[in-house]
Amino acid sequence: MINLIFSDTEFKALEVERFTYPHFRVQRRMEAIYLKSMGLEHGLILKICRISEPTLVRYLRAYEKEGLAEFTNDEYINAPSVCKLLNQVAEFYGFSIPITIFLDNAKYQHCQLVCNHAKMLLD
Repeated sequence: MINLIFSDTEFKALEVERFTYPHFRVQRRMEAIYLKSMGLEHGLILKICRISEPTLVRYLRAYEKEGLAEFTNDEYINAPSVCKLLNQVAEFYGFSIPITIFLDNAKYQHCQLVCNHAKMLLD
């Protein structure tokens, strides 16, 4: 059993943001942590949130380590985020020096959207 200590401020933030945070995955994480802060047993939290035991443990460990900051991280790497990265590189460095970007060959990195965006930046 993972024992966490919640301040009044954290409890109140969880109570409100578990419904109002813009991203549904973050809401689910906050709901699980909120239920934990209420003293519910893990088995009941799993049923209410419809998550697995490893997922709950991951949420609790992340909260234990980082607090609420970890739960509001809703950044995901996908094709639009790769295009955003390319824009930032082009904006910061321009095209005055050659730049090599090493990627891990995920599908979203070489999809049509990213390829077209890279070509548009070079034109």
